[in-house]
Amino acid sequence: MSKVEPRTEGQAPGWLERKSRKALDIVYYAGLRTAAALLGFKPRHRAKDRRVLDEDILPRLAKNDAYARVLFVGCDWYTEHVEDLFVSRGRSFTTIEIDSSRARHGARSHIVAALADLGAHKVPASIDLIVCNGVIGWGLNDPAEIERSLDACTAALSPGGLLVLGWDDVPEKLPIPIDRIRALASLRPVTPKDFEAPIIETGTYTRHTFGFWEKPKS
Repeated sequence: MSKVEPRTEGQAPGWLERKSRKALDIVYYAGLRTAAALLGFKPRHRAKDRRVLDEDILPRLAKNDAYARVLFVGCDWYTEHVEDLFVSRGRSFTTIEIDSSRARHGARSHIVAALADLGAHKVPASIDLIVCNGVIGWGLNDPAEIERSLDACTAALSPGGLLVLGWDDVPEKLPIPIDRIRALASLRPVTPKDFEAPIIETGTYTRHTFGFWEKPKS
C-alpha cells in the first residue's frame, strides 16, 4: 500500500472535505450566534485568517495613536466587535458597506455606499486608517471597480495614513493581481510600528494574505 502524505494547511482540500467543513461551520456559527444573542456578547469568526486580523493585526493598530480616524470596509455579524476595540481607545470609527441589509452590523457611524463612492461621504485626507479585508474577490470583483475603490481610499487617507488590505491569493478570488493594481502605485508598502513585515501570510488553504500600504507624507 502506498504511503499517503499528510496535507498541509496551505493545500486546498478536496470537494468532500470542503462540503463537510461548510456543513460543520453552518451548525457551529448558528449555535454561536444564538448563544451571543442570549448572553449579550459579540461573536467572532474563528477562521484562521480572521483570528490573525482580530487577535493580532487590529489590536496593534488600535494602540497606535497615529490612527485616530478609522474606516472599516464591509460589515457582518462577525465584525461588530471591531468598533469597541477602537472606540475604547478614543478613536473615531466608521464602517462602510454597500449592502443596506447589513447596516445593523455596522458602527454607530455607518455609510451605506460602494467603496468607490467614499469621496461623497468623506473629504480628502480625513481618514488615518482604512481596513479593507475580504472585499476584493468577495463582491468587489470588477478590476475597474477595484481601481476606483482604491483610488477613493487613497484620496481619503491622510498623509502618513495606512491602508490594510486582506485578500485570498488564489486565482478564483483575485480578479486582478495585487501588484498590478494601479491605484496602489501612489502608496508605498510599509511595515507599521510594532509589526515585522509589510506582508502577513496566514498559511490558509486560500493563501489569505494581509498587506500594508502608507500614503506618503509629502
